[in-house]
Amino acid sequence: MAPLGVLTAVVSVIRVCGTPTLRAFIGRAQEGSGIAEAELCSSTSRDVCEMYKNGAITRVFGRPKILEFVQDTDEANFYDSRGLGTASAGLYTFPEYLKTIHGREKWKEIQKSRSPASEEEPFAPYPNLMLNIGFKQSTPTELRLIALFSVMLQVSVIAYAVICDKYLKLTKEGQLPPSWGLPLMVVGTIFLCTGMGFSSYLIETSSTERNFQRLRKGGSIVHWVQPGGQVVGDHTFDSWAYNDSYDPIRRFVSSRRKVNKQKESALTWAAASGTVIGFILQFVGLRTVHSSVSVYQLSAVLLMSAGRAMLRRRRSD
Repeated sequence: MAPLGVLTAVVSVIRVCGTPTLRAFIGRAQEGSGIAEAELCSSTSRDVCEMYKNGAITRVFGRPKILEFVQDTDEANFYDSRGLGTASAGLYTFPEYLKTIHGREKWKEIQKSRSPASEEEPFAPYPNLMLNIGFKQSTPTELRLIALFSVMLQVSVIAYAVICDKYLKLTKEGQLPPSWGLPLMVVGTIFLCTGMGFSSYLIETSSTERNFQRLRKGGSIVHWVQPGGQVVGDHTFDSWAYNDSYDPIRRFVSSRRKVNKQKESALTWAAASGTVIGFILQFVGLRTVHSSVSVYQLSAVLLMSAGRAMLRRRRSD
């Protein structure tokens, strides 16, 4: 609702989900899938990774040396006193930790839809730093409030346009607006918002995520260690280490690109076409109605931009 970056969204959904024919339409026919993934997605793959540099997390091409592991503070034996197996000193990779008793007690996988093969889905080949520690994760309540606010804000723009046209009879350049202007603006807004939402959905479904929720604070600390002197993707990275002992993450995410995902040409065409058509109809409609409606729509876009920025306002140091 009240979208910003309409043409960027159209180009993005074509780059990520479009067929070569669609990509040729925007001049990206020979672009590799890794380029679009690095710029537009949050997943990691064999070609794309995330590393820390100069106070920020960057997405680059390459295969880095970066370690992600869990420290179980309730299990710190350096030798196996019970003779049950090799002692781990309480250090595990995250997939290994989930197989332990303590891991199952402290973390739980959460998914919208479960499938028999969900447990067999592999983790991302490299850590997802941006999703886990790049910014503090918003609560479901915050997301719902922002979504509700966006819907109410866009509906208020349409309601204001109806009031100006049907009840206040505001004139433009001394004349009443044409009767087709308001319906065109309303239909264009609906098409635009629907197309933008559909484009976001297609980009989101181009990757698969495994989400794990922390059941209780304490008992497990997640560490990330990046050795220095690495040259990855023509960039040199210094050493860096981080753990969540002082600010435990509520959710652990592993996001990877879907393998052999078939290009959904029809859906991509629908999303891109609906967005462009909606943008044109809304633009023409706003030109015909009273100018205060255009100002209201612009204000709504700015407010929603600020709202989206607030969701990622607190970045980790």
